[in-house]
Amino acid sequence: MSRRVDLLEGNISGTLLKLSLPLIGSQMMNMAYNLIDTLWVGKLGTESVTACATAGNWLFFSQGLAMVTQVGVQILVAQRLGEGKLDKARATSRLAIVTMMITMVLFFASVLLFRGQMVGVFGIKSEYITQLTEEYLLITGFGVIFMGFNYVLTGIYTATGDSRTPFIYNSIGIVINIILDPVLIFGWIGAPAFGVVGAGIATTISQIIVCVIFIYHIAKDKYIFGRIEDSDVRVYDLGNAARMLKLGFPPAMQIIIFTVVYMGLGRIMTAFGDVIIGVQRVGSQIESLCFNSAAGFQSAMNAYTAQNYGNGNEDRIRRGYSVGLRYMIGLGAFASVLFFFFANPIYGLFLKDEFAIAEGTNYLRIMVTSQIFICLEAVAAGAFGGIGKTHIPSAFSIIGSLLRIPLALVLVSVTGSVSGVWWAISLSSIMKGSIIAVLFRRQLRKGVFSK
Repeated sequence: MSRRVDLLEGNISGTLLKLSLPLIGSQMMNMAYNLIDTLWVGKLGTESVTACATAGNWLFFSQGLAMVTQVGVQILVAQRLGEGKLDKARATSRLAIVTMMITMVLFFASVLLFRGQMVGVFGIKSEYITQLTEEYLLITGFGVIFMGFNYVLTGIYTATGDSRTPFIYNSIGIVINIILDPVLIFGWIGAPAFGVVGAGIATTISQIIVCVIFIYHIAKDKYIFGRIEDSDVRVYDLGNAARMLKLGFPPAMQIIIFTVVYMGLGRIMTAFGDVIIGVQRVGSQIESLCFNSAAGFQSAMNAYTAQNYGNGNEDRIRRGYSVGLRYMIGLGAFASVLFFFFANPIYGLFLKDEFAIAEGTNYLRIMVTSQIFICLEAVAAGAFGGIGKTHIPSAFSIIGSLLRIPLALVLVSVTGSVSGVWWAISLSSIMKGSIIAVLFRRQLRKGVFSK
């Protein structure tokens, strides 16, 4: 039985739910893993959490690089399928895999050669934390090669309307990662106790396993990886590659600049103590309950809009966007209530230091103000991407991210505390979400096929 959802026909609410729930489920599984991983690493001490958080900024950077190909291929494949051009969708899928592998190998080579300099940008004073960070970055940097492959396959299958396959396979990897974490961190059942490095090894092993499962699946796939029948359709088409990269580049730059900004914010945070980066890392993992759910729905909205755009169905795009808004506003409201009333006990699950818990509680309660706007940005950005205008939401998201550093400097000087950084993050999220949602509403008034 096919796992693909028909995005061009049928009830819109049901269609979006069927497509988005596995994507949200994947994000939730990933969030659960990150939280559990933080729990285990937290038992080694706040220094270990800080090391993982610091290296995590570069891993987030690598995800931005991966998004160039992932976003581009998802939009192009979905549009080609909407147009009824299956062979072109197949060729684009193959091209994307090659492009992704080249990108991720180059990233790992950079880690291999320059990890000392990469860690040094954070200005961490502790030599112990710096050493842990470099070791963790090296191991997980190798795993990025396999992560990239899994990302691009997830984008391709989502474009076809099949979000269940990547959900199942990625979930298998996460479960394996969760099992391996304590074994390799603490040396359970006779394994060596690797500490923080063990968490990195567990992550890399799980990514390799998911990669192998995906390879086995695509070898049997007769639909999107079936034979290209039209002899005029070429896999290594430079024009097609350029279109794919053009679509994926703005969202990728959004993530890359977001990461660079957080590196700058990290230097501001460390003025209040090295452990503040760890506090923010835990807070961002908790906050990802909302952010990751919104990201999953954004991917679903992207594929849904792209197929209907290729099919020329403007009315279905309009109605789908309205449904998406209702879902996302509800999600943001739920997260806001949860974070405000349960911030302290939630933080207490991950950290034992009273200062860290108090600062983390403050972080989450400030972030409450922006949750609905994060969700608005996600649904509007997904719809913009589906019609091939990824540059619009990305441009305003980049501007909002860049404003965080000067805004943080001003607010830190006013408040005299790291709360100024938290407010800079939240206020910029409110700005981005508001503007991008308004701009897509204007696009709908003009017509989705207008320039």
